[in-house]
Amino acid sequence: MNIWSHFARHAKREYSARARGATIACASLIFVFGIPAFLFWLSGIGGEDWHFRLSPGVMVSCLLLGAMGLSFALWTVWTQFKHARGTPVPIMATKKLLTGGPYSCCRNPMALGTLVFYAGIAAFTQSFIAVWAVLLFALVLVTYIKLIEENEVSIRFGDEYSQYKQSTPFMIPRFPFLRMPTEEDAAPTGGFEVRSSCPILRMLDEAEGRAFYVDYLGFGVDWECRFTPEAPVFMQVRLGEACIHLDGHATEDSPSCQVNIPVLGLQNYRDFLIAKGADYPRPCIEDVRYVGRPTDMNIEDPFGNLLIFSSQTTEG
Repeated sequence: MNIWSHFARHAKREYSARARGATIACASLIFVFGIPAFLFWLSGIGGEDWHFRLSPGVMVSCLLLGAMGLSFALWTVWTQFKHARGTPVPIMATKKLLTGGPYSCCRNPMALGTLVFYAGIAAFTQSFIAVWAVLLFALVLVTYIKLIEENEVSIRFGDEYSQYKQSTPFMIPRFPFLRMPTEEDAAPTGGFEVRSSCPILRMLDEAEGRAFYVDYLGFGVDWECRFTPEAPVFMQVRLGEACIHLDGHATEDSPSCQVNIPVLGLQNYRDFLIAKGADYPRPCIEDVRYVGRPTDMNIEDPFGNLLIFSSQTTEG
């Protein structure tokens, strides 16, 4: 049996709340009081050459930093005790994988809080020896976590820990409330959401395209792009939820397209177009689906693209 399996076997044993509380109290005597006292003792070793000087403001900042680290570590201890029936002591490890609270910031919040606590104290003592002692302690702690603890946790929790490990940093914290929102945050429970498409239609003449789509059909221009003032335009037009890209770089050899655009109130839209009196063929709505009522209004743009405005209430 390797050392990882040895720790994993002992970690599965259940302990009473009283036993866990007593263990945490004993560990606190060492890590909350004993080691800081040892750092202050180390600061008394050596003369002026072994010390550095900090301003009173910086020393206060060191104390605040230490208090923040201690608070973060105590938050982790409470989370282990209350939500996972465990302690920071390896033989009384948590009985379930923790991913919330401080564990949403990093995988090792206890180690992070402890090191920040000791770093603040060591800096406050203004002793090079105390600072080096904390750095040595950090090296030993990180080595233990990497070589032993992570393997032991992987044995106990398997794929669940592997997924958590991939999504959560080792020790440098990631605070969710400070993280910039991403597109994934807005995704539904299923993980993705398909939204409306935006077809690209050829536009052989910009003036004709604007007259037809903007002046006649009533589309508005969202944006337009051209590489130089004389270059052809590529623009996005929109009417309601219908979005179309018009490509001024297209040529006669570019294929024409056919686009279906659902419309709620198709009859009213047809009357809107007729009332403009524009020099285009008179639009009409036909029963092309043979459902007993008019359903589609086909309009061809000046460049051979076919726009099919379909009634929103024809399905079924």
